[in-house]
Amino acid sequence: MARSLLTAAVTGALFTLLTVAVFLHGREPFGIDTALTSWFLDHRSPGITRLVTAVTDTGTGVGPILVMALAGALAGRRSGAPAIGALAGVGALVTGQLLRYTLVWSIDRPRPPMPDWLTHVNGPSFPSGHTTTTALAGFTLITVLLLTVRRGWPRTAAVAVVGCWTVAVGLSRIYLGVHYVTDVVGGWLLAGCLVSLVLPAVPALAPKRMALPV
Repeated sequence: MARSLLTAAVTGALFTLLTVAVFLHGREPFGIDTALTSWFLDHRSPGITRLVTAVTDTGTGVGPILVMALAGALAGRRSGAPAIGALAGVGALVTGQLLRYTLVWSIDRPRPPMPDWLTHVNGPSFPSGHTTTTALAGFTLITVLLLTVRRGWPRTAAVAVVGCWTVAVGLSRIYLGVHYVTDVVGGWLLAGCLVSLVLPAVPALAPKRMALPV
């Protein structure tokens, strides 16, 4: 519990500092934003673009919903109510998305230049919606796996896959030219703060662990 609250405090403070920096900079891109965006633009190719587009498509819609439902079901299984846990997980994801939606319109940071876009988007840029949504689901499932599943290669593999997916979706938004790197980092920090605040309060996430099927 103390470690989770510390993580929430650190990520929340970093997100706040980044938000303030965005405002103080006139909501314009930082040097690291333009540098990384230029690097991705210089390394585009048709094959990579098809792959990255497929990855970014998993960061919205049914993908994060299924991941969050799985996390809730695993947590609820401990108390004999996986269905209720799954519904609670989806509800938490929707709540997080609403908070992100409120923040993004309040901050109202412009997106990168439209000629750089490789996909259609709308709305302001900070924090990234795909990134926040994917991170909320990914961080939640990773935390539930670490708290409820015994150590072993199945747990390690599951955590690695979910972690790579979470990072890949965020990076895909930069490659596609629709977000700056600070938009993506802001999404990761916001999600990390919310997950660290909420999950310790879930009674099902007690120290007892169950095994994943091998």
